[in-house]
Amino acid sequence: MSRHGETELNVTRIVNGDPSVRVALTERGRDQARALGEQTAHIGLDACVVTRFGRTRETAALALDGRSVPVLEEPLLDDIDIGALEGKTVDDYRAWKRAHTRADSFPDGESLDDAARRYARAYRRLLELPHRRLLVVCHEIPVRYAVNAAAGSDDLDGPVHDIVNAVPYLFDEEGLRRAADGIDLDPEHRGQVDDEAVVDAREARDVVAATADGDRQAALTREADGSRDVDGRGRPDDERRPGVDHAVPEAACLIEVVIGRLEDRAADERTKRAGGFRDRRLKAHTEIAFYRGQRCPG
Repeated sequence: MSRHGETELNVTRIVNGDPSVRVALTERGRDQARALGEQTAHIGLDACVVTRFGRTRETAALALDGRSVPVLEEPLLDDIDIGALEGKTVDDYRAWKRAHTRADSFPDGESLDDAARRYARAYRRLLELPHRRLLVVCHEIPVRYAVNAAAGSDDLDGPVHDIVNAVPYLFDEEGLRRAADGIDLDPEHRGQVDDEAVVDAREARDVVAATADGDRQAALTREADGSRDVDGRGRPDDERRPGVDHAVPEAACLIEVVIGRLEDRAADERTKRAGGFRDRRLKAHTEIAFYRGQRCPG
């Protein structure tokens, strides 16, 4: 699951939640999309899922260049419908958010809580697809919500907040199911949102997050420019079925992902010496270790 590459609206600091508004990637965004393709080049993808926003399609096209991968459209993963705030500045958007709660709908738009429930339905729909490995190119908020909800956080906007453009966040089947279940919890128990998905005019820190293994993996690309791409005036929550930077993090460095059983003692010793794992035996399936707050060794 990945956010799209950087867009022109990221640079001009204009918000967009209407997919019918054309928003192109910047040259940097196109480079990020090609880097996403390099990161996923050696995964046998069964399909790629995009939203109705052009920036997700452009990112996917660049990432999959030269590969024969069917592309499916999933409106439930569209960016948030910000209604009357369409075309306003990032500052206008933030000012409105400060004066309202998650449950309040944007004027002529939807609320953040409504969007979260829509994303939970989208995650479940992905699990219903017959494909084993998916690349999902969408927007910052659906990626952020999936990452935090799957981790059991009671705040969909934390602890992971900044979602880097065109960096894949990996989910196995159980992880994506946890994300959907976590979002369906009573919204009262969640903290206030400080989401900047619609806004991404800022330069986000480089972060890599991964959850490996499982029969099905969804790679979600987070959308870099906070604009919401919603095609036409149609609502993203309709129940139709889906149609047919290369960032190296300093704050968090993925040290090692171990898939399957490690029966070789030498391999077990190497992972202990890596320093990122707690002192425990590795179990079956997937283990992930991160170095947090420091640069990657070597």
